[in-house]
Amino acid sequence: MPSLSELEFGLILLGHAFERWMVRCVAAAGLPDVNPMEVLVLHAVAHRNRPKRLADICLVLSIEDTHLVTYAVKKLEGAGLLTSGRKGSEKTVSLSPKGEEVVKKYGKNPRSVAGRAGEGDRRRRKTPIRNCEPDARAFRPLRSGRTRRSKSVAGRALSVTPRLLAYCQAKGDGFPLNPEGRESMKQFTALLAGVAVSAFAVTAASAQTKWDMPTPYGDGNFHTKNVVQFTQDVAKATGNKLAITVHSNGSLIKHPEIKASVRRGVAPIGEVLISNHQNESPIYGVDSVPFLATSYAAARKLYAAQKPFLEKKLAEEGLVLLFSVPWPSQGIYAKKEIKSIDDLKGLKFRTYNTATQRIAQLAGAVPTQIEVPDIPTAFATNRVEAMITSPSTGADTKAWDYLSHFHHTQAWLPRNVVFVQKSAFDALPADVKAGVLKAAKEAEDRGWKASEAETGEKIAVMQKNGMKIIEPSDALKKGFAEIGKTMTAEWEKNAGADGKTILDAFRK
Repeated sequence: MPSLSELEFGLILLGHAFERWMVRCVAAAGLPDVNPMEVLVLHAVAHRNRPKRLADICLVLSIEDTHLVTYAVKKLEGAGLLTSGRKGSEKTVSLSPKGEEVVKKYGKNPRSVAGRAGEGDRRRRKTPIRNCEPDARAFRPLRSGRTRRSKSVAGRALSVTPRLLAYCQAKGDGFPLNPEGRESMKQFTALLAGVAVSAFAVTAASAQTKWDMPTPYGDGNFHTKNVVQFTQDVAKATGNKLAITVHSNGSLIKHPEIKASVRRGVAPIGEVLISNHQNESPIYGVDSVPFLATSYAAARKLYAAQKPFLEKKLAEEGLVLLFSVPWPSQGIYAKKEIKSIDDLKGLKFRTYNTATQRIAQLAGAVPTQIEVPDIPTAFATNRVEAMITSPSTGADTKAWDYLSHFHHTQAWLPRNVVFVQKSAFDALPADVKAGVLKAAKEAEDRGWKASEAETGEKIAVMQKNGMKIIEPSDALKKGFAEIGKTMTAEWEKNAGADGKTILDAFRK
């Protein structure tokens, strides 16, 4: 334990020293009154000279409290160092010309590691060494490598970068950690060597793989609760060899970007509403064809027919299906009673995937894309006037605060899917894979039961809070049946032979 304490104290001192160093270097570059977080965010944005999303910055810097990065970005924008843009529905930030100038000056600052190393080399060899470019690598004192037993962040060992080693070997150069004097270069080098060796020993001994898991819904949602239980079951089944941290409510990665992020390896595992991606393939959207499967028994039968094709399609994208859980059946929310399809004409209708967009079009409504966290504000500001979604979403967003009527149409049961990047899954030892698959099967069974129970519970919550629960009129049922017939035929045509096979198996 004493040796471990010495390591911890060494890391603490090194961390504080590095923060002071960054702040003083950037002050010398003409940017006073900034904190270490803002310096880190500035250089993370500069890395590779590409626009960055909030999720990208948080992931690179390993920061879970996104508000810290958000505040730093706002302050840097206010100082004119960053400019904002958009990538789809998400905000991105890039360096402004002023920000680029600050980063370049920082890199040329003789008090920085690269500057000091170059200065020492030039004195000894009279040959120039490349200064620190505006790149995150220039400010990373340690680099990571992988142990043989793990490919996770937790399984990475630390070693001194060549750039920092060049500094450590530069004769006569001290490290100005404080304004009064210089630290011994030998002590500093010894500290780094100790950190590298000790970190390697600790991580190699633990050999624990850690995954970050972005999910789109809040902690109170039954899907998120089921996912959290899944991660706990994985830890138990694998003897803590695999630890999965859930980042709910789009806090790490926004819903529309989760699937692509898992494909790229930004996160190894994620959860999405799979019908959100039916524009990529019709196979992803069969569960959201209205009035095709309107009960849990029918939804299970449809899932069984779809599953082989769903697994195949995900595999083509480098993903492995773990489990799928349905939402409660979908109903119409509005500020008035909807007696027929004609009552929806001209209303601004909240949509969240291709199917709901098509329903709005066929009903004569105005499709408006709104994600779940934005629903209350959208209704309060009159951006939307009606929506079709589950009792769960209605209760979770307190629909009674901005709507008055819920029509229990039981239109369809859309499903969430949890998948993992194939390369990340294949890298796991056989016993860990087995533990993950076992926990996934349990999560799927548990999730279907929870969804069925959720329907009655959430309808009761809405009714208790003053919402009127309406059974759809015959005219409304007839209108939706026609829409369902049209959309089923359209889906089958788009899905081709695979779609026909799925529907034939479902209708047997």
